[in-house]
Amino acid sequence: MSKKVELACSECHRIVEVATGNLGWCLKSNNDVSAKTKKALVQLVFINKNGLDPSDEQHKALAKELKDDMERVKPTNPECPFCPGAHLSSDWQGYVVVLNPERSEISSILNIERAGNYALKVNVR
Repeated sequence: MSKKVELACSECHRIVEVATGNLGWCLKSNNDVSAKTKKALVQLVFINKNGLDPSDEQHKALAKELKDDMERVKPTNPECPFCPGAHLSSDWQGYVVVLNPERSEISSILNIERAGNYALKVNVR
């Protein structure tokens, strides 16, 4: 199962959610086709080709055929959408949600220009 981890940007302090763990499986030939398990991926490919669920024999045959074409989904390199070169840290404290930075006193104190979730303190190691 994949789960999300919250990391904070060391420059703008924005909190970014990053997926970790088992992100599922996809086809090398078509990255748009993906599923959580190999079995579900084979079943999805069969349904897309034939329009119905495969029998056990059909599932096994297609699984053998797709064996070399299946690979685990690789996690993307996490980065802040506004500071692409900045380091993301899991060591942060405090949580501020800014909805309207133009009218917020906290956003003016913290120099926040965009709405979003922010960490008050980010420790970089």
